[in-house]
Amino acid sequence: MIIEYKNKDGSTTYRAKIYLDGRQVTETFKRKKDAQSWKQQMLVDRLRGNLKTSAQESSKTLIEFSHDWFLTRVSSKSPKTQTSYQTQLEKHILPVIGKIRLCDLRIIHGHKVVSSLRAKNKAPKGINIALCVLKSILNDAVKWDILDKSPFKNLELEKVPPRAAKYWMPDEIVTFLNANSRDELYELWVIALNTGMRRGELGGLKWDKVDFRNRLIEVSRIRDRHGLRESTKTSSSFRYIPMNQATEEALKSLRREKRHDEYVFASRDGSIVDVQHISEREFSKAIKRAGVSKIRFHDLRGTFASNVCMAPDGDLYGLSKILGHSSVEMTTKKYAHLHNSFLKRVASSVNFTAEG
Repeated sequence: MIIEYKNKDGSTTYRAKIYLDGRQVTETFKRKKDAQSWKQQMLVDRLRGNLKTSAQESSKTLIEFSHDWFLTRVSSKSPKTQTSYQTQLEKHILPVIGKIRLCDLRIIHGHKVVSSLRAKNKAPKGINIALCVLKSILNDAVKWDILDKSPFKNLELEKVPPRAAKYWMPDEIVTFLNANSRDELYELWVIALNTGMRRGELGGLKWDKVDFRNRLIEVSRIRDRHGLRESTKTSSSFRYIPMNQATEEALKSLRREKRHDEYVFASRDGSIVDVQHISEREFSKAIKRAGVSKIRFHDLRGTFASNVCMAPDGDLYGLSKILGHSSVEMTTKKYAHLHNSFLKRVASSVNFTAEG
């Protein structure tokens, strides 16, 4: 039997289950077809005696089990995610506790991983990335009935100090754009600042997703060092962004120049712009040219979001949809930073004193 579940974000998942030695083994898939295939294969393997009992599985070392786990859980994810997981396993986790059997793992082994990462001067955020991978592996071992409970269930993540918000106010934005108005990447800066699009989304934007008639940009692709792919990060990653006047003019200017038949952002010589390198090279040069405060390319997204929030008619719900967030709370937490000058204006909107 395949059970269908509706998730909070509107997506659908399918859970298949079989019984092995009287214990239930379940797996969850994004597609019903995959769930059916998994169950059929498991039933055949059980009939042939190819499935190992939970006792045999729990005797595997973490290296052995993580290999199976990677093939089952991670191999279907994006190349970027696969690389990230593989790096955490091969560099930070398995060299420390990889030879220990699953059934012998204890919370102290998680502490050893943390100590090893601290010795490498890893930041708390980096340590937590490794711990989340480690926790996921053992959580799945529990879910697959190989272990009764995860030894890392109570392993606490590192406390990450909040990163100071970095974004430009309107005066710096104007200064930056004026200083780079003759730059061949000028339109890219304009569109990034006026749409809040992510780096990969800008890199993957093609003309077939630009609707001048309805003044909409369809965001449905990502292009990074792994190539071009459909955006599947969340159900809200596929979205439409309305063009404001600045965005429309920038896009029409690029269209008139006909730098590339497919991609929106290309150099004047016709080569496709590598947005991954731009954020590290050309953007830094553009900042230096303008003499404005230094921020990351990704902070242009925060600049867009924060300035929308501070605008008199800024709408937080609408902003959340434009950014592709699953909730307004996420937008508020990540990008709705308010400048002190704006807070002062808000506070001065009332001024209560005694009469006389």
